[in-house]
Amino acid sequence: MRTSATHSDESLVPFDNGSLQSKNDQTKAKVLAQEVYEFYIYEIAISIGCFRRWSCYDSGINDLMEWILSSENFQTRRNSESAEGIAEISNQLLSLIEEIQLRLDVTLIKASIRTLLRASQPRKEKLVAFIDHSLKEVAGKQDAIDTLKSDLMIEGIELGYPIPVMPSPTNEMIEAITQQSVSPVKTLSSMETLKQLAKRLNDGDLTFRKSAFELEVRLEVAKQVVAGGMNEQDPIVLSQLEQGVSAGLLSFGLQARTNGWYQDDNGELFIDLRNSSISESSSSIDWS
Repeated sequence: MRTSATHSDESLVPFDNGSLQSKNDQTKAKVLAQEVYEFYIYEIAISIGCFRRWSCYDSGINDLMEWILSSENFQTRRNSESAEGIAEISNQLLSLIEEIQLRLDVTLIKASIRTLLRASQPRKEKLVAFIDHSLKEVAGKQDAIDTLKSDLMIEGIELGYPIPVMPSPTNEMIEAITQQSVSPVKTLSSMETLKQLAKRLNDGDLTFRKSAFELEVRLEVAKQVVAGGMNEQDPIVLSQLEQGVSAGLLSFGLQARTNGWYQDDNGELFIDLRNSSISESSSSIDWS
């Protein structure tokens, strides 16, 4: 598990104005990149799935970065940032996109498609057009576009078939994630959250207690944490677990502000898969 270390025997050197400004700029870039990533998380997952299946990953990721950073939803921010600021946001965004590779599977892709079904037709058409452009040199491009359209352009807001649920990761997979991921427990808990949500959806169990659901995820991830040689009571582990659950809920379009989970009259929180939703504009993002 890759973590940052602190050394009590090292003296702290105050930042001068220049280094402090640089630190602030990096923090700002990280926050903005995260917001952009969360806005486009569905398109990112679906796009990477297409790139992998049709063997154009490297060129596709470059196209994806350019597409997001030149999008209308990013233009306001681009116009007010320096070239250095845009470069830092780009670097942070690329890191987030690379991180999602470790948890990308058919469950995440189909969950993202299900959520994107709730988007406007223009937003879905933009994704199809982007994939069409990115696969322009690929022999099986039309197959890719037909497959994507068969999912995204259907009537209604459900796929019409069960979301495939991937099995729990093997010890070998857990070891690989632990070695490769900056936040391995976040990756594992996000994958488990997606799997458990897909199971509930497939079973028609659309409304359920949030606390009971999260406990189920915690218990399963705890086994994976131990298998990966990590301490399940480590504060970093516990923090990453919470982050992973949040990431998994987001991939299903579940957010508190749209009643993806809500509080009943007794103060109990409930998750409601019927309330999956998607933002249509960056006006929902605080760009200040």
